[in-house]
Amino acid sequence: MNSTEDTYAVVVNGEEQYSIWPTFKKTPPGWKEVGVQGSKEHCLDHIGKIWKDMRPLSLRKKMAEREQTWQEKKATALASPPEPYLSPTVRFLSKGIHPVSLIKVHKTPENVKEALIRNHIHITFTDTQGETTLSLPLDPQSTHFDLTKFDQPQKKLILAGNLILDFVKVRCTAEIDPVSLEGTGSLEIIENLASSYFQKN
Repeated sequence: MNSTEDTYAVVVNGEEQYSIWPTFKKTPPGWKEVGVQGSKEHCLDHIGKIWKDMRPLSLRKKMAEREQTWQEKKATALASPPEPYLSPTVRFLSKGIHPVSLIKVHKTPENVKEALIRNHIHITFTDTQGETTLSLPLDPQSTHFDLTKFDQPQKKLILAGNLILDFVKVRCTAEIDPVSLEGTGSLEIIENLASSYFQKN
């Protein structure tokens, strides 16, 4: 028969991560026994049977919330009857506020600054399937940023401009954090050019 030194207990922490611990030692803070004891092989075999998802509980919750948010946004976007010839991307992005990023395409703050000087920026909407990057000519009257303080703390960059997306004229507006170069953005449909285009063709 195994001695106490050879006996282990299956323990779990607050993140629902499992391990084994010698029974002759006091269970460490943050861990608790699950009621299974025995040899090391027996305990590891038990863990292998019950621990199917290795991700920490906090990560699983965060990813579940993100998936729920995506599904809710998708449901909201699809709830209203689709306009003729209006693409799913335009319908989705024209509903509510979405996370956006400048760093996805431009990669560095220096490249973002150069794009702002040219008044033409690439904005990536990160919550669409596969992500959607828009090439946006900036409207100087509606765009606000201070290039002299670009490497210093300043208010959010306000970027705005019009473009054609899937035969639809839209207004893109974004608020960008000058440090992370990420923020939120939205699309407003100005004119659906698709109907007249496809009807003529």
